[in-house]
Amino acid sequence: MTLENRLNKIKRDWNITKNRFINTYPRSKVNKNDRAFITSKEKLDSIKNEINSLYEKTKDDTEKNGKYLDFFNNYIENIKETINEKKIGLVTKTGENLSGNPLKIDKYNNNSLAYINITYYMISIFSMSFFIYKQLKA
Repeated sequence: MTLENRLNKIKRDWNITKNRFINTYPRSKVNKNDRAFITSKEKLDSIKNEINSLYEKTKDDTEKNGKYLDFFNNYIENIKETINEKKIGLVTKTGENLSGNPLKIDKYNNNSLAYINITYYMISIFSMSFFIYKQLKA
């Protein structure tokens, strides 16, 4: 029986017994030995005990599961740390005397921009000197 079904059964039994208890209460004031009242009161007490035992059991299960989940959470965190340390070691090993990826890309972009600028200025200087030479020759 699932926990939900068990809770629904307890709730249904509680409501039925509670209504029986309420209906027999006035008669119990007149007749102290009213069997229906005594039975419904005993039944309410047994349902209350069942609810308390179910609460304790689910509380214990929850605590056990929490400890179990904490254990595995720590285990997974340790594995992640180990993997990260190994990854850093491998990246360091493969990248000895080389810059890291972001720095490589930035350096490549800077070098490309410098080469383009140098080429532009050299072409400008050569074309200016060519036209100056043509002017002087003419």
